[in-house]
Amino acid sequence: MRDASAFLWQPSARIPVVLLVVAALVSAAQAGTLTIVDLPVTGTDAAIGISADKIYTHTFDFGSNAPVTINGVAFEQGPTASITAAFNGTSKQGFAYTITDTRSSVSVAIHAGSDTASQADGDSRGLLTDMIYHSSSTTIGAGVQLTLSGLTPGMMYSTRYYYRSWGSGATARTITIQGDGGHNGVFSDVIDVEIDGGGAHYLDYTFVADDADVTMRFLTNDNNNGVHLYGITNEMVPSGMAIRPVPADKATDVYREAVLSWGAGDGAVTHDVYFGLSATDVDAATSADPRGVLVSAGQDQATFDPGRLELGKTYFWRVDEVGAAPAFTVSKGMVWSFTVEPVSYAIGGASITATASSVSLATMGPGKTVDGSGLNASDQHSTGGDAMWLSAMNDAQPWIQFAFDKVYKLDKMLVWNANQAAEPAIGWGIKAATVEVSLDGQSWTSLGEFEFAQASGAATYTANTTVDLGGAAARYVKVSIASNWGGVVKQYGLSEVRFFQIPTAAAKPSPASGASGLAPEVTLSWRPGRDAGSHQVFLGTDATNLPLVATVTENSYETEVALGTTYYWKVVEVNDSQTPSAWEGPVWSFSTARSILVEDFESYNDNMDAEGAIFQTWLDGFENPANGSIVGYGQAPFAEKTIAFGTQSMPFAYDNSAGASYSEAERTLDAQDWTKFGLKGLSLYFFGNAANTGAGKLYVKINNTKVVYGGATSDLTVGVWMPWTIDLASTGVNLKKVTKLAVGVEGAGAKGSLFIDEIRLLPSVAGTVTPVDPGTTGLVAYYKFDGDAKDSAGTHHATPSGSPGYGAGKVGQALNMTADGQYVTVPYSADLAMNTFSAAAWVNVSDVSALRAILGTRFNGDNTFDMKVEATRVHGDIGDGSVWLNTSVDVTAAQGGVLPTGVWHHIVYVIDDASDTAKIYL
Repeated sequence: MRDASAFLWQPSARIPVVLLVVAALVSAAQAGTLTIVDLPVTGTDAAIGISADKIYTHTFDFGSNAPVTINGVAFEQGPTASITAAFNGTSKQGFAYTITDTRSSVSVAIHAGSDTASQADGDSRGLLTDMIYHSSSTTIGAGVQLTLSGLTPGMMYSTRYYYRSWGSGATARTITIQGDGGHNGVFSDVIDVEIDGGGAHYLDYTFVADDADVTMRFLTNDNNNGVHLYGITNEMVPSGMAIRPVPADKATDVYREAVLSWGAGDGAVTHDVYFGLSATDVDAATSADPRGVLVSAGQDQATFDPGRLELGKTYFWRVDEVGAAPAFTVSKGMVWSFTVEPVSYAIGGASITATASSVSLATMGPGKTVDGSGLNASDQHSTGGDAMWLSAMNDAQPWIQFAFDKVYKLDKMLVWNANQAAEPAIGWGIKAATVEVSLDGQSWTSLGEFEFAQASGAATYTANTTVDLGGAAARYVKVSIASNWGGVVKQYGLSEVRFFQIPTAAAKPSPASGASGLAPEVTLSWRPGRDAGSHQVFLGTDATNLPLVATVTENSYETEVALGTTYYWKVVEVNDSQTPSAWEGPVWSFSTARSILVEDFESYNDNMDAEGAIFQTWLDGFENPANGSIVGYGQAPFAEKTIAFGTQSMPFAYDNSAGASYSEAERTLDAQDWTKFGLKGLSLYFFGNAANTGAGKLYVKINNTKVVYGGATSDLTVGVWMPWTIDLASTGVNLKKVTKLAVGVEGAGAKGSLFIDEIRLLPSVAGTVTPVDPGTTGLVAYYKFDGDAKDSAGTHHATPSGSPGYGAGKVGQALNMTADGQYVTVPYSADLAMNTFSAAAWVNVSDVSALRAILGTRFNGDNTFDMKVEATRVHGDIGDGSVWLNTSVDVTAAQGGVLPTGVWHHIVYVIDDASDTAKIYL
């Protein structure tokens, strides 16, 4: 406990506020760790349980203790735990399941649905899907709330959330996962994970429960309506076991040079690693009976390099955690598995253009052979003729040709021959053919003559011919037909082909293409193309003209770049012993953050035993009478939870009136170099209190060098977030090695309290603005209100109504309206009828209990333009009396929730007719 009486306000109701800042890991102060895993599912959803009609179908039993089967895992009758969900706060039907041993798992998978009606019918359909994925761009603001209940305090759980991104494949999206801090901080962090589009993913969160219930909320911003949450698994993990495998359990398309890693179990001193191709051997092996799969015993590190893995193989592995002497207790691990990247990948039909010597009907063109028409989810082809190519009758030199979007190293071609129902009798299907390849479509190389197996003519027909393309580098493939299976009708057909390419170009970039908010120290990495001997890295700010910055032998490149900049990069894979010798990869992008975070106060918690409290890092004057500062509240939660940029800010009380000569809080930093990346400014935000007294001056110390706030002392009494930017060059501090940072208030007799948040390093000092007279060019009217309502710029003089007065203004005097019916009017003039204009005013409102108008125009009794002030926002409207464009600036909870009264605010409203936009500034 600490004395909270120093604060002039009491902690208000704690409602977490989310600020989207991309991160991949939960704060180290919490008990769990979050990982994000990409499921590289290409062309099919089968690997994640999605059927062809986009329905996520699983068997489960609602509200029952009877046996339940989910994803093929049976759960016997017994004690139940449950998952319940809420959509926008409305409870939905729960799902009961049983946990019978420590390795059981359960999942909830929901039918797809994007209409809001599906959210109200009480069944499982759409329960999770519309959390983010919605038929319009409107975000479901409250997101989805899930409660895991029936947990055992002290036990470790691994919870997995499956989701899929839809829409634009190149768009990076951010999901915010916000945990319930109401159960002693089981999961109280805000986690923001940015994912790339167009793929399936899951998030793993592993935590130790200290309560029976854990609530998690999923939120998103307005641009993320293409992300679709569709499933959950929850698994109890004994605390001594290895957890969080990398690659993730059952992952596919794993890099063949992958290094295995895991989260060590509690109390583990050494690790025994079992690894092999037999799940049975890996599960049964022990140190006494290794079965050839104990690949490392007694190792210290929680990583293992198995060497180059065999393409397309599924491997199984297990880690046993071994405790300290003398017991050397062994915690047997779970058997995990993953599948290595295949030898080759299918080329999508959208990347292939098919042409042919002739067609029988317009509906039976060659494009039917690459568009997937006629194929079902099991790759069985229909017997419908409109889903196949058929040549014209008596085509003397029949052929079909395939052109790719670029050169590929081709592995094989799967063939579905002509499969009309009459195929066994007539035999349109190709029998003998020559296959040729070309780089330019002009010069051809024959790969030989091949016989294509005949189709069955049944709807269950699958590909039954594989043409070995031998790794040929080609952009074109031509099939010249010599005969068909019937031998009588001179007409030739083909149902479908599927080409597979050996990956030669760089792929799977890290950071993901489109990633934003990155630190300026960037490590670029990628999955290398097969057989690449070296890698040329191109990096720059112009995507069309990228310079070569390095040639490296490893598939990574470390660099330092500027803040607030979008960069583009690509990799050219090189092997001089092959033809072609270079394979150019796609252009990727990333954007750096506009600033570098020094302190956002998000990592602190209320666990004093673990040194997690805010005042255990920011040292105050609690035990030093000469220092009048107190950091944090006297009772948990110690940090401010409502008035904050993220979920927390630092409460800072100061008292220089009772013997203290200063009030200061200081934290020690790991040595930081503030001369890098073109850094020029240090910024912070402070939030004042109207009850503060004395002429206190805010200051910051950098390595014991004091910089005093240059604004008015009255700024410390304003209950809004005030920015302060310090020009680092003016401080005289050795910025190469910054190890201390302090915030304080000086001034004898000063007493009060502030909130401090968002301390950042900036590439500029633009936060400190010197007002500049804009001049009179384009000025239509200017009202100083210095004792009258005349237009100082022209002749648009106003006429007062209701006898308003004049008083002290922000500059000179101001119009003072204290009663209803007080206003000034300006007669119509043609030069006031503008479509593009800006209006600005200094406004001081004493009461925001009702809407307060600032400026407006009327036509035939209808408002056509106005600016107004309300309790929680400043807004402007423009329209014709019936159709309106409304633009507003909201005062968020982090900014105090309401517009401060008795304070001058500068408001600007800008209308641009050419761009059809309206903006308002406060």
